Order: sequence, then structure tokens, then C-alpha cells
Amino acid sequence: MRYFYLVLVALLTVGCSSKQELVKEALNSVGDRPDWVMVPPGPEGDQLYFVGTSALYGTEKHARRDAKRDSIREMSEYVRVLNKNRFERASVTYGMDSFVVMPTVSERNFEKIMSASTANYLRVQEMYFEREADAAGVPGYKYFVLTSISKTDLETALQSNAEANAEDAQKAMQLASTEEAKEQWKNARDFWKELAEDGFVR
Repeated sequence: MRYFYLVLVALLTVGCSSKQELVKEALNSVGDRPDWVMVPPGPEGDQLYFVGTSALYGTEKHARRDAKRDSIREMSEYVRVLNKNRFERASVTYGMDSFVVMPTVSERNFEKIMSASTANYLRVQEMYFEREADAAGVPGYKYFVLTSISKTDLETALQSNAEANAEDAQKAMQLASTEEAKEQWKNARDFWKELAEDGFVR
């Protein structure tokens, strides 16, 4: 089962494309913080909004990237919470532990998948930074980024990955050398097919 878990975690990375960082002019800390920094906007129609906050960095470039990564973590958590019960039910149905799909130890894997899968859809709406100093008095940048993605695009990205996972599980099942392995890969295929058909963002 541990082997199957590790393989399935790796399988999650199928179909990911490279990410291009979108850089927009940022507001500096001369004025007041934008409202969205403290209170992230709720959904508006088909649009979802996520706010990322960076750690303190010596350069703006690194602070921007960290804030973008944090917004993706927020999006990942949104998908995770929204589908937690569905993942658990499907896992039981197909004889797979729920942690196989949404494991705490693989949180970084899931965020990486979300980042690559949504690269062409996630949009930076606004950025804001503040100049701060760390405990040693060294100045740095702290960035906040407001990103958005449509539910339609998020659904498209997630379904594409689920379909690719199902196809790879089918191939693995055909190549499996034991009946037990075939059954495991068949369960994985059916698991991902069901998730792809039912959808993720409702």
C-alpha cells in the first residue's frame, strides 16, 4: 500500500505546464493598506479571489514570488476543503485511504500541481508592498498579492489533471504484473474518472 501511495502521489503531477510569473506595478506602503489585504474579497459571479502574503525578503522579486506562491496555497486549500468529503467517500468506495489523494505529507506536491495546472488562468489583480526590518534591523520587502481565477477555468484545470491521471492509471493497469497491482490501478483509474465526471468546483 505504501508503494501504491507513493506512485499515486507522483501520478498527480501528470499534465502540468510551466508557469510564467505575471508582474504588475505594485503600490508601495506610502498610503494605507488596500482593504483586500485585511479582508479578502468573496466570490463575485464566476470569479474567485485569493490573497497571498510573503515573508520578509531582501529583494522585491523574491517577495513577489513568495506572495504569489502563498496565493496558490490559499487556492489549494479552497479546493481541498471544498472536496474533502467527496475525496474521502470516493476513497472508501474504491478501497483507497483518503490520505492517498489529499495527504498532509504531500501538501507541497498538491500546491505544485495547482500552480502548474492553473498557470494560464490565475491572474494577478493587484499588488502591494511594505518596507519592514527584521529582528536584526535589516530592511526588506513584504508583499501582498490579490489574484483571481474563474470557477470555469479552475474546473477545467482540475478536470484535465484528473482525466490525465485516469489515463495513466489505465496504462499502468495494463502493464501491471500481478492481479493485486492490476486491481489497485483499476481502482485508481475509476477513482479519477469519477472525480473528473463529477467536477470539483460547484
